[in-house]
Amino acid sequence: MILEKAEIGHEDPFEALQTLFRPLNDMDSGLHPLQRSKGRLKGKSWLRIYAVRIDKNLYVVTGGAIKLTKTMEERDHTNEELNKLNHVVDYLRGRGLVNEKEFARLELGA
Repeated sequence: MILEKAEIGHEDPFEALQTLFRPLNDMDSGLHPLQRSKGRLKGKSWLRIYAVRIDKNLYVVTGGAIKLTKTMEERDHTNEELNKLNHVVDYLRGRGLVNEKEFARLELGA
């Protein structure tokens, strides 16, 4: 499902990855680079996929977990996912990888 949305999302904005992912913080109303995000696979699933939003239809998936509690800090395994999100954001920010253009440069080895 994630790969499908990534491929289709370039032509159809209603099927882009941001329809699957939303901000990790429910109080965060906008979309921005290096935003910690969460996604659910179809319906009322306990499975969460965690990713960092780089740009439209461009996310770095950091992991996933079964989430049964209100906050991620309440359980060791979800707290570890939160730590991974934070480490990835710090890594990407430290290397200036904050948008699709910078990622293209990285892929080309420039």
